[in-house]
Amino acid sequence: METRRTEHSVAIAVTGIVLSLLLAIPGASAARITIIATAASLTILFIYFRSLRQRVKDAVEERARNQLRQEDGVRSIGISEGDSRVLDLPSNVYGYEEIFALDGLRKWRTEHLARLKPDRTDPSGRPYPLEVQKLVADVYIVGFVAEADRQITEHPEACGQVVLCMRRTRWAPAIAKIPVGRVVDGWPRGDRNDSLARNIFRLELVLEKTGAVAGR
Repeated sequence: METRRTEHSVAIAVTGIVLSLLLAIPGASAARITIIATAASLTILFIYFRSLRQRVKDAVEERARNQLRQEDGVRSIGISEGDSRVLDLPSNVYGYEEIFALDGLRKWRTEHLARLKPDRTDPSGRPYPLEVQKLVADVYIVGFVAEADRQITEHPEACGQVVLCMRRTRWAPAIAKIPVGRVVDGWPRGDRNDSLARNIFRLELVLEKTGAVAGR
């Protein structure tokens, strides 16, 4: 969000400079005015290009997440349910946690270290990038994996190591839903103090075989 505000401010500043130049050259020819206006437009377009590209990526990612949520029939936890123990939450809900809370999620029936939040960030900007679904049978973590890892997450009889990314990327385009009971071990990667899109939080997971459906 801070990056977008900065880009907006720079674009306004560029527009102001261009207008000042045009006003300072009252006798400028139409060709010169056209050149200045075109250069300004290209500069502003370049400033916004990265922001627009990120918005498109965000929309594609959110569409994949919403489709999975609709298929599973889950709803977002309410504000009053926020920061609740997973055990205390009703079934068919989803919320967010830190990737560093993986061990707490794996032991959600006996320990209560992991607590789901209704939003990906809190008012101070602290990120909670891991989407967590609580269904009737188990708790699932949701993210994106490479096509090669998708075979492991989708087939309960497969096992191995996968990387679950919290954001959709070119090398991790496939959405995956993994039951925490299937996770043998896991290592969080990413800076918990950096909520920018470039900081791709991810979990390196070791999955075992299971009779449950592992993902989609």
